[in-house]
Amino acid sequence: MHDVPEYQPQVSVGTKKKGNQVEIRVKDKGNGIQKKVIDKIFQPFFTTKPTGQGPGLGLSLAYDIVKAHGGEISAGSCGKLNRSKARDQNLLPH
Repeated sequence: MHDVPEYQPQVSVGTKKKGNQVEIRVKDKGNGIQKKVIDKIFQPFFTTKPTGQGPGLGLSLAYDIVKAHGGEISAGSCGKLNRSKARDQNLLPH
C-alpha cells in the first residue's frame, strides 16, 4: 500500500502593481469551484454549505467593498487536477 500524504490546506496571497492599480491574487489548495456555481459566488446569501452552516455573505461583501473603491473582482478555478487554485483578483485604484 502506498502512503498518500495527508492533505495540508494552504492559502497564499500576492500583490502586484499594475499602473495605477494593485492586483491582489488569492490562491488555495482546495477542491476547486464547480462551473455550475462559479457565476453565483458573489451573490448575497449564496453558499455551498448546508443550511444554517454559513450565511453566504463573505464574497458578496468583498464584492461590494471592491466595487465601492472602483475596483474589480473575479474568480476562477483550476479544478481538481492541480488540487485547485481558486483565484480572486481585486483590482483597486492605487
